[in-house]
Amino acid sequence: MSLKRIGANVALGLGLLIMTTAAVGQDLRGLQLFDTPELSTFGGGQRPNEGFFISYDGLWWHLSPPKTTLVGAPGTRQVFYGIHPLNDQDNENDSAIQSSSLDTSGLSGQGSSWTGGQRIELGRIANQRGWLLSFTELQTQITHSENQNVNMVLNDPDIDQQGHSSLQGIVGTIPNPDPTQPPINIVKNLPITFTTFGLTNSTQYWSIELMYALRSHEIGDGGYLECYAGPRYVEYNDNFLATGFGGNLDTTIWDTNAQNHIVAGQVGARFFKKVGRWMFNTEGRFFGGVNYQSLHQNGTIGSNLAPPGGQFAPLTLGPVAFSHADFLNEFTPGVELRLEMRYQVTRAISLRGGWSGTWMANIARGADLTDYTLPNFGIITANNRQDVFINGAVVGVDVNH
Repeated sequence: MSLKRIGANVALGLGLLIMTTAAVGQDLRGLQLFDTPELSTFGGGQRPNEGFFISYDGLWWHLSPPKTTLVGAPGTRQVFYGIHPLNDQDNENDSAIQSSSLDTSGLSGQGSSWTGGQRIELGRIANQRGWLLSFTELQTQITHSENQNVNMVLNDPDIDQQGHSSLQGIVGTIPNPDPTQPPINIVKNLPITFTTFGLTNSTQYWSIELMYALRSHEIGDGGYLECYAGPRYVEYNDNFLATGFGGNLDTTIWDTNAQNHIVAGQVGARFFKKVGRWMFNTEGRFFGGVNYQSLHQNGTIGSNLAPPGGQFAPLTLGPVAFSHADFLNEFTPGVELRLEMRYQVTRAISLRGGWSGTWMANIARGADLTDYTLPNFGIITANNRQDVFINGAVVGVDVNH
């Protein structure tokens, strides 16, 4: 069972357990869903409801894309497309300077950077104190780009003392000075160009939090302040899939997955004020804790690679399968802000809408973790820290005793 499903089950189990307690049971028995709202301001501003509450929000949020990074190694490489002899003393070389032509910027405009989700909160406030349980999850966000005729540079270290490397092959022949011997093979750096190359980035986010709450007495005319403190768990999983087809490294695929498991402490504050049936609500939370990062990479290079030794095929490189894993710990801080307006329909039911945003630092993402070194790639663990910003619209309903 996935951690996301475990978290959802824990939240549901805690909610059911809490709802069976005597205090909450008494609140539920006295629940007056459709009574007229209490709008009296006698003795000061309007008093907020107390007792058990539960809310459900539909989310439409944007997740920031991974920072733009090159697909392939930086720098340039001289490659050869052939050598054509003109005469015994002169050769014409078909060569070019090749660089990596693709980066991840296309993921920002392809697919959908927006995704739906839900947030469920329940709790109880009585005599200015109580608790709050919150569970948030987003549907998997997927962005994709499809690219044609992609050039790529790979780090290609020497594999012997003669200076040969994995991406060298026969690009042509020249006559042998000894006419009784076969022509001489010319071995040069081979070009790496994929006919089609796809990039897919998928991201999952969910969070669960349990907090103790303190509510102030009335501040001014109808305003109240609530303070929170408690634990929070956040999971942010990012997967980067690259698929290259065609060319002399036909069917090269790698899949890099970065999982961020954040165990944090959290403090927060909420200010709200009622005016008639309307309530304005602003809320901020700060959390910080250990980010247990789990990084995995699997792939193959040249599954349909031509047999070694053929023209324009690598002399020594055959199909390569690889698998890598690293585990790191980082400190991840985060800030969540909410702005909402609520309209009280009945004594217990309110509709609400607004905006919510969350920023986190030191998040590992899959796109820039790849070490493009032959023969079997790898993970660049130093690239495990990016900022992430999640924000968007919130529309929901809450029921408060």
